[in-house]
Amino acid sequence: MSAPVVWLASYPRSGNTFLRTVLHHCFGLKSASIYRNDLEGQEGIEQLAGHIEHAADGRLEFGDQPLQLIKTHEPPFDGRPAIYVLRDGRDAVVSLYHFMHERYALSELVEGRNKFGSWANHVSAWTPQKRPNTLLLRYEDLVDDLALSVRQIADFINQSPQTTAMPPREQLAKIDGHWIRPVTAEKVQLDGPVLQRFWEVNGTVMQEFGYW
Repeated sequence: MSAPVVWLASYPRSGNTFLRTVLHHCFGLKSASIYRNDLEGQEGIEQLAGHIEHAADGRLEFGDQPLQLIKTHEPPFDGRPAIYVLRDGRDAVVSLYHFMHERYALSELVEGRNKFGSWANHVSAWTPQKRPNTLLLRYEDLVDDLALSVRQIADFINQSPQTTAMPPREQLAKIDGHWIRPVTAEKVQLDGPVLQRFWEVNGTVMQEFGYW
């Protein structure tokens, strides 16, 4: 019998890769992605996140791991357990803008004119605070209080952590630099009419989760 699946879900650039790195470093658990060749050519982050790539026939081989941890940015399509990483939508949109090499205007990402839709629609589709068998993790807590987040993950997946510490973010960024950007990396500002429109599109959900 196959090990149970746990979705690692989030809006893009909300901390999914960092969660996978925490699972690998703190629990010794590897994870995969629903997207083929998700980290192709990114050897540094593959090793950090403990990435499992699809086999030629499309299968994901987790060996004797007790859980099949699988990343997704898609809306939920079944009732399997999930860890949903939530990040302040303003930061997620700005990070997505840089990650996509500025192929979209900030205004397009704010409106949700991309394959993943708007930040608010994604969060509302998952309703992580209400969905059964779902652990809501805030990216900000993962960064600021890792020990607490690791305990929450341990309780949810019923696995004991090997450590509750991680290398500093800047050290991880030196290994990768693309998926995990340095804190000091230059970034655009979400302001003016684009920021106003962001609140019009996403404000209700932002306030629901305490982002002001």
